[in-house]
Amino acid sequence: MTSGRTREPARPGKGTLSSLQAVDIGQSGAAQAIRAALRRAGIEISRYPAATTLEGHLRQLLRALAIGCVLDVGAHRGEYGTLLRRIGYQGRIVSFEPNPAEHEIVARVASSDSRWEARQVALGSDTRSRLLNVAASTDLASFLQPSERGEQYFAEAISKRENVMVEVSTLADVLSELELTEPVFLKTDTQGFDLEVLRGASDRLGDLAGVQAELALVPAYDQAPRYLEVLDYMEKYGFEVTGFFPVLRDLQRLTLLEVDCIWRRPR
Repeated sequence: MTSGRTREPARPGKGTLSSLQAVDIGQSGAAQAIRAALRRAGIEISRYPAATTLEGHLRQLLRALAIGCVLDVGAHRGEYGTLLRRIGYQGRIVSFEPNPAEHEIVARVASSDSRWEARQVALGSDTRSRLLNVAASTDLASFLQPSERGEQYFAEAISKRENVMVEVSTLADVLSELELTEPVFLKTDTQGFDLEVLRGASDRLGDLAGVQAELALVPAYDQAPRYLEVLDYMEKYGFEVTGFFPVLRDLQRLTLLEVDCIWRRPR
């Protein structure tokens, strides 16, 4: 599910975990002394969630990393690119959306923006043609089949409507073709396929300044990686987590199902 969309799943609702808050150290003299010492060390404390919304975090991180190009993998209808422009990012955007019907929409959205292009191709771990399972709710399209839990939570929305043969390229090929000289940020949201996208970068994954990917604590697709597997993979390449942002949770069980995770490479 691409960040910026508002479609709700069958059972769980979207939202933040309001029961979790940072410790408030208050405004006492001791607290102010602690804040001053932390500031000298380059650490700022603020009340949750003022500085921890996804949009606010992205705005700060893209500026801090001086990002010149964002690769928007799994663009759907251009929601993420629209979010980037809303938060003030003015650099280049390259969106990848393999589903012909959705690509037509994102291409139309991007057409009025000279620094935004849309490509009709998927990204994965190798270059090939592959069947895409287009779900009734098109933002749930995936190369993988829905899991039992996925069908439980999303019901008819995740059921397959049709199969579409699409072309798959790799991040390594894209990075070689674009020959970018400015720092690059990757966002990938491919319904259980994000680790394959990352693997497709091979040794060039380390060329990225930052990454955003969706992690499944409860996978909605069969053979989708668990979140710890993705975290381990990114750590192996030297990436540091800068934020976790809840995407979906089960309101009856109060369990978290999906989060957006953002990483950066230390300079």
